[in-house]
Amino acid sequence: MTSIQSYGAAFPTLRLSAQAYRDAWGACAAKGLRRKAFCAFDEDPLTLAISAARNALAGGEANAGDVGALFVGATTWPYEEKPAAASLVTALLGTDAIRTAELRGSRQAGLQALLAAAEYVAAHPDRLALAVAVDAPSAAPDAPYEHALAAGAAAFVVGSRPAIATIAGDTAVTMETFGSRFRRHGEAQIHDLELRVDDDAKSLDAVARVQPKQLYTQLATGGSNELAARAARHFGGEPDGLWPDLGDTGAAGACIALAHSLDTATVGDRILALAVGGGATAVTVEVTAQPKHPAGVTEALRGGRDTDYLSYLKHKRVIGAKGAFA
Repeated sequence: MTSIQSYGAAFPTLRLSAQAYRDAWGACAAKGLRRKAFCAFDEDPLTLAISAARNALAGGEANAGDVGALFVGATTWPYEEKPAAASLVTALLGTDAIRTAELRGSRQAGLQALLAAAEYVAAHPDRLALAVAVDAPSAAPDAPYEHALAAGAAAFVVGSRPAIATIAGDTAVTMETFGSRFRRHGEAQIHDLELRVDDDAKSLDAVARVQPKQLYTQLATGGSNELAARAARHFGGEPDGLWPDLGDTGAAGACIALAHSLDTATVGDRILALAVGGGATAVTVEVTAQPKHPAGVTEALRGGRDTDYLSYLKHKRVIGAKGAFA
């Protein structure tokens, strides 16, 4: 048995509203979005990952010396070659005697990191594993799919003793996609040919065909309202409803939604965490105790400081004005 011992989340300081897009472009292409969190000029996925992991470690009784492995899922890092996991180990754990692995390539990466942590603990029941999901995808400012792109992180301490929730099962499918959400080697921004081929819906339908039929209390997708509604039709359960204030946090989305579900769940609830993109990964989580230190995802998303679209472009370094960050 593997269990989530504690968990945490982290979001950037700044927020941008859908109204800011409407004022700048005449419309907001992210249907249902109210506001999103985005990285300021001095924030990036690495700073968010450290904050979320620190919150997860502080939220339980974990001794950093008991952490034997760190698994990180993300599609965006400051470096293409140079292990981001090493920076997390240095900042958080104070030891180099630790296994690390970085998962990339799709929005499934964060949930895959959680599964890798669970599998490590199953093989090493006397150790803990730390799983971190983080992302801050970006696209060209004139691309309609850029409007939804946001940033955030969630982290989980996984161990073998009974704790907050048991990781009770998982299912995965892998599918080739063409033209939807890709980023070529050496590029910083994602692309989408917008061929009107709904690869996410196909991935979701595929995992529904092989996922064991169970009764779920909550669905943790971190995805759009449309994706969450489709998942609810397949699996039942109450969608997380985070999209309007979360936006698209890439590989972190499903794990942030899982943290939110754990915040609000009661003992006995069954949660299906679902990450979709190039296929899908589904993880069943059974709640066994109330968390002593909830991540406070809802409160964190409602916080932050709103800014205008021009300042947003400056922080994203689309336009330059030294010292003019607001």
